[in-house]
Amino acid sequence: MLKIYKVLEDQITSDKTTPAEKVKCAEMAANIAIDVLKMESEGIKAVKELVAKNVQGKNILDNLHHQSRQSKNRCDNDESDNIQPEYDPNRKF
Repeated sequence: MLKIYKVLEDQITSDKTTPAEKVKCAEMAANIAIDVLKMESEGIKAVKELVAKNVQGKNILDNLHHQSRQSKNRCDNDESDNIQPEYDPNRKF
């Protein structure tokens, strides 16, 4: 596309090109420029979406990790509540 754009630019700046041809070349060059900008903006949009999904995925993983840690802590606390102290014959009442 850049080679075509360069040829169009050369045609527009040439003294041998008629004004009507210059207008056509300028229009084609403008369309190429617009297409390039669209492709670049779509690429930027795609990168932003990937970043957003990556951040969202990281947040989900962090939440799952946090929940599993809370669940493990609750299980550990429940188990410690259910453990009966061993019999101590020297215990004072």
